[in-house]
Amino acid sequence: MVTDEARAALDAIPMLAGYSGPLERLGGLTNLVFKAGDFCLRIPGKGTEEYINRANEAVAAREAAKAGVSPEVLHVDPGTGVMVTRYIAGAETMSP
Repeated sequence: MVTDEARAALDAIPMLAGYSGPLERLGGLTNLVFKAGDFCLRIPGKGTEEYINRANEAVAAREAAKAGVSPEVLHVDPGTGVMVTRYIAGAETMSP
């Protein structure tokens, strides 16, 4: 069950370990995305490591946050691709 995967990912992140509040599944094109309180947890979809360099993505996500076009990155693991950002109510995936 994907919720179990999300709970396991949260438990591996020191700042969120033991979080027992609700998990709300959000949209995502290639990833599993959950709202966990005031945070947004992103777990990469299976096989995405084939075409996304997670170390480069981590740098880009932090720079986008500095530029004010993306939420603050609170945790990122380039090895697994798991990322935690601040949750922004009403945010939508960008489109061309």
